[in-house]
Amino acid sequence: VVQYFDKSRMEITDPNADPSSIWYVTNGLLARELVTGQLQLGLDDFQQREPADVNVAGDEIDPNAPTYRSFAGLLDTPPLDEGQVITARVDRAGNVSDDPALAERGVTATAFVPETNHRIAAPFWDFMNASGLVHQNGVNVEAPLFESPFFATGLPITEAYWTTVQVGGT
Repeated sequence: VVQYFDKSRMEITDPNADPSSIWYVTNGLLARELVTGQLQLGLDDFQQREPADVNVAGDEIDPNAPTYRSFAGLLDTPPLDEGQVITARVDRAGNVSDDPALAERGVTATAFVPETNHRIAAPFWDFMNASGLVHQNGVNVEAPLFESPFFATGLPITEAYWTTVQVGGT
């Protein structure tokens, strides 16, 4: 069973799994499918298609924004060192360049994810581990936003990259 959203999907991949598990319904592998073109049709059933030429961010008509296809060649890049400042940019063709000016932003590579051999940019890791006002058992309490940092985001499939995209025509 699958339900699609703008940049995500929720699915029950294994109907025989424990429905009380937080992992019974997952966010699926939509981003990975868009990058690789490998469409999952069932638990172990895949169909190969072309990677998606759809902009990852920004305006749909931005001719310079990276598409999902742009990341196809970056899935197996080695992880950055922990604490390394992220200054790599990716363009629409999937080319990666170094932009030392980005070092002043101070965004570093943090948590290592062995399942994908990639690190997460610190601002995302901070959000994934954030606490806030959460509605539990009929009352609002201060608690972690997610039971698992990866519950809403999934695992990283590449390293973090900077890019420039048009938003609202700018």
